[in-house]
Amino acid sequence: MKRVSASLGLVLCLLCGSAELYAQSGDLAPIVNDLVGVTITPPAGWEEFKVTGNDKSIAAFRHAESQSQIEIIATKLISADVAQVYFDTFTQSLSSYEFQEVAASTPVSFGSISGTQVEYEYNAGITKVRLVVVSFLQKDVAYLVVGYFGVPEREQYYPALKTTIEKLVFN
Repeated sequence: MKRVSASLGLVLCLLCGSAELYAQSGDLAPIVNDLVGVTITPPAGWEEFKVTGNDKSIAAFRHAESQSQIEIIATKLISADVAQVYFDTFTQSLSSYEFQEVAASTPVSFGSISGTQVEYEYNAGITKVRLVVVSFLQKDVAYLVVGYFGVPEREQYYPALKTTIEKLVFN
């Protein structure tokens, strides 16, 4: 559970405001991760940053104006058979951080990628945060693509999450 809970590091960083900016917005170059065999095209107009304390995060992007964020987490599994346990453990750990499920898990397809999507909210004082979690398996790699949006901004910035997933290229 510790490995999966570590992916909540970005959530806690977002709420506390700590992450290291890598590159400004504009046309960012694709990110190639040979360890899990994926190429990630950053969303247009977003900036790249590094999530500290989460070795499973392979890419993270922030929209400077809205502070919306997208993180891609990848974990090479011993066997694809344990993927559901991995995904379930992640979602269970969200409730321990007081995230409330607001949209039940549903099947989704983004281009050639099929998985599930579930949404949560967290009351961060003045702001409510909407967490959109898309999980899918590619060969023996479990992916979590997580969008962090203010509740009012969810509709406006969700398409960037969708496009990021559609443009993933598996090597």
